[in-house]
Amino acid sequence: MADGKPYITGSQVKVHHIAVWHKDMKIPLEKIAEDYNLTLGDVYAAMAYYYHYQEELDQYIKEDIEFAEAMRQKVAAENQKTIYEINKVYGNGETDPEEKKLLDAMRKSSAKLVKGTW
Repeated sequence: MADGKPYITGSQVKVHHIAVWHKDMKIPLEKIAEDYNLTLGDVYAAMAYYYHYQEELDQYIKEDIEFAEAMRQKVAAENQKTIYEINKVYGNGETDPEEKKLLDAMRKSSAKLVKGTW
């Protein structure tokens, strides 16, 4: 167990991650084994474990999704503040051309993150 959650022995790969990759993302078990340097037996055992303890592991998946959404919202809020600060600088016209290029690139990057295109 890692963080109280079952994982593949000798790795840091959690069982519920394998279930998500395979069931939800449709990644073949062979590809998961190859990508994470696991045996095919490891990933099949993980899926057997998942189906045996599905209710508990689905709760871990739900918690991961909620955490990811909270982080997305936090990053979006921080990027909105960054865009606001950049716009304040642009508004006073006191930036040199090189700084303006950098600020423009930062503003575009932050805007993409806020729109959820990341």
